[in-house]
Amino acid sequence: MPEPCQGRRPGVRITDVHVDGFGVWSDLGIQELPAAMTVFHGPNEAGKTTLMQFIRTVLYGFSPERRERYLPPVQGGVAGGSLGVVTLGGRFRIQRRAPEIERGEHDAGDGQLIAADGSVQRGAVLENLLASVDESVFTNVFAIGLRELQELATLNDTEAAQQLYKLTSGMDRVSLVDVMFSLEKARSRIVGRDAKPALLDGLLAERDRLAAQVESLLQQGRRWARLASERRELDESAQKLEGAIWAAEHQGRVIEAANQVRERWLRMRAVEREIASLPESPEVSADALRRLDRLQEKIAERNKQIEAMRDARGALRDEDRAIPWNETLWENRSRLAALTEHAAWIDSLRKHAEQLHAEIDRLSGELKQTCQELGLTPNNVTPQSTRLDHRTMSALRGPARAAREAGRRAKQARTDRDNAARHAEEIATRLEFELAERGHPQLTGAIERSGELADRMRRRIQIEERLDKLIRHKKELDEDCLSLMQTPIMPLRQMIAWGSIVAFGVMLMMVSLFSDMVGENRIPIVFFGMMCTGGGFLLKHAYQQISGQELDECQRQLALTRKHVQQATAERDELDAALPQGSGPIENRLKKAEEDVRKLEQLAPLEQEHAVAQQRLEESDKRLAQTLAAQKDARQRWRSALKKLSLADDLTPEKVKHLADGHERLAAIQRQLHAKRKEKEERERDLHGLAQRIGDALRECGLTPESDDPRRQIRQMTDSVAEQQKHRDRRASLRNQDRTLRRKSERCARNVEKTALLRQAMFSRAGVENEVEFRRIGEFQDRGRRLDAERVDLDQQIRLAIGMHCQWEEVDGELARNVDLRQLWREAADRQGELHAERDRLNQKRGENQQEMKSLLADRRLEQIQLELASVDERIARAKRDWRRLAVTGLVLERIRKVYESERQPETLNEASRFLAAFTEDRYRRIWTPLGKNALRVDDDQGRPLRVELLSQGTREAVFLSLRLALVAAYARRGADLPLVLDDVLVNLDSRRAAAAVRVLREFADGGHQVLLFTCHEHIADLFQAAGVETRELPIEKTRGLRIAARPVPEADPAERPRSHDSIPAAPETREAYEEPDDRDAPDACALADGPIIEEDWAESSTGTPTTAAIHASTDRAAEDAAPDPDAVDCVPVDSTNAEADTLDTGGVEEANESEAWETEDPIEDRRDASVRDRSRQDTATLPRRAARPRRVRRRESAKSGGWTKKDKRNPATWWDRD
Repeated sequence: MPEPCQGRRPGVRITDVHVDGFGVWSDLGIQELPAAMTVFHGPNEAGKTTLMQFIRTVLYGFSPERRERYLPPVQGGVAGGSLGVVTLGGRFRIQRRAPEIERGEHDAGDGQLIAADGSVQRGAVLENLLASVDESVFTNVFAIGLRELQELATLNDTEAAQQLYKLTSGMDRVSLVDVMFSLEKARSRIVGRDAKPALLDGLLAERDRLAAQVESLLQQGRRWARLASERRELDESAQKLEGAIWAAEHQGRVIEAANQVRERWLRMRAVEREIASLPESPEVSADALRRLDRLQEKIAERNKQIEAMRDARGALRDEDRAIPWNETLWENRSRLAALTEHAAWIDSLRKHAEQLHAEIDRLSGELKQTCQELGLTPNNVTPQSTRLDHRTMSALRGPARAAREAGRRAKQARTDRDNAARHAEEIATRLEFELAERGHPQLTGAIERSGELADRMRRRIQIEERLDKLIRHKKELDEDCLSLMQTPIMPLRQMIAWGSIVAFGVMLMMVSLFSDMVGENRIPIVFFGMMCTGGGFLLKHAYQQISGQELDECQRQLALTRKHVQQATAERDELDAALPQGSGPIENRLKKAEEDVRKLEQLAPLEQEHAVAQQRLEESDKRLAQTLAAQKDARQRWRSALKKLSLADDLTPEKVKHLADGHERLAAIQRQLHAKRKEKEERERDLHGLAQRIGDALRECGLTPESDDPRRQIRQMTDSVAEQQKHRDRRASLRNQDRTLRRKSERCARNVEKTALLRQAMFSRAGVENEVEFRRIGEFQDRGRRLDAERVDLDQQIRLAIGMHCQWEEVDGELARNVDLRQLWREAADRQGELHAERDRLNQKRGENQQEMKSLLADRRLEQIQLELASVDERIARAKRDWRRLAVTGLVLERIRKVYESERQPETLNEASRFLAAFTEDRYRRIWTPLGKNALRVDDDQGRPLRVELLSQGTREAVFLSLRLALVAAYARRGADLPLVLDDVLVNLDSRRAAAAVRVLREFADGGHQVLLFTCHEHIADLFQAAGVETRELPIEKTRGLRIAARPVPEADPAERPRSHDSIPAAPETREAYEEPDDRDAPDACALADGPIIEEDWAESSTGTPTTAAIHASTDRAAEDAAPDPDAVDCVPVDSTNAEADTLDTGGVEEANESEAWETEDPIEDRRDASVRDRSRQDTATLPRRAARPRRVRRRESAKSGGWTKKDKRNPATWWDRD
């Protein structure tokens, strides 16, 4: 493999990946990616393709396909994420978010390039950072997937050889070979080089045929013009005759109509005379009486409503007065609430008093016993001298004091232990009670289950809203489609304009062909008319195309919307099936679920308090054991002292003291008894005072205590206040109802007054004072309207009988003359017969002329043939232009191909040959092209050239990968050095070739290229891991806040480390770590390769500044440097979760060390992050023991679970949302 140029500009290197939300990933973090090679391993459905598509989305935006497949995220959240990259210009973060509002199908999203100082760079900086490589070039060059290998396998031998040759001719957006081949085929279709007919030959023959037909049709047009002049003269004579016939027929129709309507005309005149005889009266509308009746009914109905509301208000007041109300109790509710808070104090006082009572009984018994031993009574105790000398007492005083102190400590330790046990049991009982109500034994599980239920309900609401929007959009599309189908192809205005243009064109052609007025301008006018006619038809065709496209687009969107509606409905039904059965709206159930989550989270301090109580109980047990051991030791020393003094060893210090100073002991007992009694009196006095305050408060509020027990009195106060609250709410509800009824009653009264005013206004307009006069006037008006309606009906009958044949005035005039209508009708019929005979003679002559013209006009081919002739001429000219353009383009591309094959292709093939030799372990050593041929040859280890068609499928894939790697290296040398993404490209290789491919890819990455390989095969991941390549595990469980860590590189013996093949130069053993370069040295960093190929110069001209990442140390050297680190662990990163899981196996020693480590951190940060650490520690309590598991299993589980290290503790972006 060629070594990278030491001065070559480093490219873009991805250092970390953070997914906010994309497909199945949410809040995913991948940190500290190496600059060389990284392998991502995971089972099927682990999200490898989603992660690859996310990297492409951040670089080039949200394409329609990725938007439809990966948005919105499965687990919710903001769609998008960021990539951390490092280049020669510094560290940057490429961030892209999906827009909240869809701005179009091709919206790439909101992308930003953020520098290390937080400044947002311009869009051109991101394009410069990617060396102007667009997404199609990135897909064809820097992304190699299993799909391309499968497509290569489906091709036959010839197609596979051509596909591999295209790679050697340069392939980014399109293939140069495909373009040249398509150009040659296009030229052959225009001008043929063999016996096959070509486009241009057919067009020339068609033009000659059409020209001969046009000349024949022009002779027929001249005869048609002469016949048209004769027809105009006949038409004028026929028009005059038709006018005379129409006048005679019209006079006959008038006479006939007057004879038919004579009786009805006489009746109409009689009705008009009767209408004129009616008396005059004020004008009243036809429905005035009906409006008066409606007003009367409305007034009566409103009065009934007012009476009903008055009764309802009376019932509400009666119910309000019947509700018992204690104003004093309500005013003192705050005081009573304060007294209820003393319940815990009362319980404490009672317990203390009972303990004092028991202590007093014990001291009284001890006093009696001591007096009996000394032969005294408690009332006559006097001091006496000791019966032991001072020296003996001095010798026994020390052991006695030690024994007494040990007994006191043991008693105190026992008391503390009992108190701690009781406290822990009380907290455990309360916690179990709270959790038992929710049906879950653990608080963490209850919180998680309630949180998941709330999340599902939120998702259900979001889907419902989205479904409503889709249904509305579907209705709009249905309406649009219906409107498009019902709308005519062309609007009326455009149809008129189109008809005018066509008619004008036809008129111009007819005038120019058959008229002598145009003179020598006949041919231009004919062509202009043809253009107008053809343009009109083209315009109509364009309108039809536009209407059809709009309808198709609307139907396509409708089908897509229906699909989205079905998907949303299915997802909603799936969520409904997963949600528990419940009543009420989903919003109310969501509020209830959120309330349960909040209540459970409030129990977290109680669980922490329980843990603290358990810890105190364990400490109390330890102290009790220590004090009991000390007490036993002190008693042993006491017995030894007694033996030294020749005393009985069964004597206790108390007995000795009894013997020495019995009376002093009695006095001490009396003092203790007096103090206990006094303290008991004080506690009883305090308890009595509280009980008296509670009883006084009840009596002041007008309540009778149900019991002398203060606790029952407190419960009585609480119940009374709650009952008063219910009464107060009920009274407020009754008053609101009363106010509502009062407002309704007032509105009804105002309506009654308004209706009465309307009724009086009707009387005033009619000029009457009461209802009787108003109804009499209405009767006169009704009679007049009936007569007028009869007159109008007769008039309409007469007009209908007359119809459209004549005018009413003409018929009325004939009837008013009072002449013999039948005689007039016979005279008009005779005149009509004469005129019709003359018209028949003239029509016969016109028919003969029309028949001859029609025979000439039936042949309408002239316009069509002329239009076809013009179209053929235009197609011939266009074909010539296309042929010249294709010829010039082919010559230019041929020169480019020759320059590329002579200058660029040998370099690419040499590099591909070295890759192929490494892939096949020197089985095949060279890839080359014969001079002047578009084919590839491969030499085997014997130097024999083989055609690509003869190679096996596996060898073809090796040739394909070699050419693609060489192409990536060529782009990198020209400034476009981007990460190489591989998707399971080694799945079809056997174990030997897979190991060889691992070595090639690793050394290719060590040569200055970043390689990201995704695989679902564990044996491939193991090969890369054994070769020292960093491997990351992708878990199948998708949890929020996941951090994907690297599988540790195993320590391998030097003899077992993979060695590169001899034909590939080894990568340098040491490399300098990346540093920010000096701007003065940047221009001299590397000399770019020159070349005349016009498609490649963009990489040099558009990248004026270095945009490549620095060179990193090799993986082997990094592993050796990191090996002796004593703080290194088996899995990275390590967080408090893993540390606490290990403490379960060591008895809690590490837990104490960890707590000390937490205390050394910043106290401000500790206070702020306390809740996060508490939740983390609570989660770790359920972790299983992992000490006995294999090392690899532990690594993968750690990589799947993720975590945050101590350095991430101060960075909130790395915290997990474990809830």
